Amino acid sequence: MIVSIRDKATLAAIRPARVAAYLQATNWKRVALESGRYSIWVNPSVREPIELLLPLDSKFDDFAERMAELLHDLQKQEERSQLDILRDIELSSCDVFRFRKDPRSGFLGTIQLEDGVRFVSYARDLLLLAASAEHDPERPGIAGRRSDDVTSFMSQALLGQTEISSFVVTAQVPIPARLNEELFPDEIASAPEPFERRAGVRLMNLLSLTRDAALEVSQTNDIQPFVDALGQGATVNLYNTLVDAQSIVPGQPLEINCTWAPSRPLFGKGPPKSVLFEPEIILPIRAAVEGLRTRAPKEGERIFGFVEVLQQSAQEVLVGELAVATVIEGKPRKIYLFLQQPDYGKAIVAFTEKRPIEITGDLLKGAKRWTLQNPRDLALYPAESGSVEDEEDLPAGKR
Repeated sequence: MIVSIRDKATLAAIRPARVAAYLQATNWKRVALESGRYSIWVNPSVREPIELLLPLDSKFDDFAERMAELLHDLQKQEERSQLDILRDIELSSCDVFRFRKDPRSGFLGTIQLEDGVRFVSYARDLLLLAASAEHDPERPGIAGRRSDDVTSFMSQALLGQTEISSFVVTAQVPIPARLNEELFPDEIASAPEPFERRAGVRLMNLLSLTRDAALEVSQTNDIQPFVDALGQGATVNLYNTLVDAQSIVPGQPLEINCTWAPSRPLFGKGPPKSVLFEPEIILPIRAAVEGLRTRAPKEGERIFGFVEVLQQSAQEVLVGELAVATVIEGKPRKIYLFLQQPDYGKAIVAFTEKRPIEITGDLLKGAKRWTLQNPRDLALYPAESGSVEDEEDLPAGKR
């Protein structure tokens, strides 16, 4: 059905910059500009050439009227509803991710309120996990810690409207437009993607990787594909979020798809645009969560103890391995870790002077030994001589 927009407030709220991005993405070319007032656009590919006038300042009295004329002309050229055109204009500068479930409650896509709230939270968690993995694939899920890139990404992501016929949570991520430079097209094409785009690509790649792992495990009953995916940015939290999201209307598949901002098209082969998790695909993922929980690192653990083993004793080395004697689960343990300078130099001092250290990391119980991954925030304490002054320098609970 062809629908025209008559509401003046809606027309006045349209942003000219997004209209320009949409026109550029759909092969319109700007041929004239009256700075601060309007620009003129033509499309050489249309059968009946027409000029579009794009108003540039919403403060003008005729802004809404001129915008209505532009939408009317686009409607005639594209032969589709102005509502659809306006929606695409609003999304022209955004990567859009749709998290879809098909409820049993009717064609309008209604869902129980509590389920809807949880589903929105799962969509948010998947975006957050992907952004964290893009920032650092080796430590994508440090509880309570976000990089500036991840914080900025999550603060810009917008919650869009749901769509008719399914319950769809849409997330819109604004993306900087790709600048055109006819003199240097190769340099523009090879320009690095912004973090916002890379995080979205990472999400779709991780989802596809997880689905492939589930298909393989369903045929072999070998958990190794899920373990291998952990080395590429996947996490047990990602697997668990997919299991929980699919539990909303459990008999129906979970679909996650994306459309990339027309203002910044992808170059080369991109990730899958849609990944489907049927109920039978979720079963091996659920089994992997149960099997991997005990093998996943305990994030943000604070370890207190004494340095017992140094593999390299020279303070000039850039990276060295050591072991810290401590108590884990009521038993004495040795925790192995690697440190870079200057922290490794502090560890040498602690070993030489028999001084305790405290350090944070991701604690992992391996088949043969305990390790501390991503060590950070090392603190070096005075030797425990038994004096009150020394004891007061020790952390609470270590005296």
